[in-house]
Amino acid sequence: AKVDDSGRVADLVLASALSWKPGEPLDITVVGEAVVIRSAPDGLYCHTRKAYLTLPSRMRQRCQIQPGDTVVLTAIPDRKLMIVTSVRLVHDALTDHFQAILDRWSVGHG
Repeated sequence: AKVDDSGRVADLVLASALSWKPGEPLDITVVGEAVVIRSAPDGLYCHTRKAYLTLPSRMRQRCQIQPGDTVVLTAIPDRKLMIVTSVRLVHDALTDHFQAILDRWSVGHG
């Protein structure tokens, strides 16, 4: 999803997978370089009626997410939570993972 100028991202499909309803209270926090959003009765944020999540600016800054950036939204239905990460973070993780595969492969083929 793309982050708009006010930090909103569309999440209609994932919100449905998580059974989040419009107006449902949410807790939003940063863990490492990811934003973690979960349903919470005492949450300070809420899911909008137009199926958008607004990522608070201080959390976007901590995760190096800028307006216009593409982010990866991952739903974890059994925990009723969503993880938002930057494409850069996913790219870096996959690059490291693929390098480890190539390193192991080259041992048997080098």
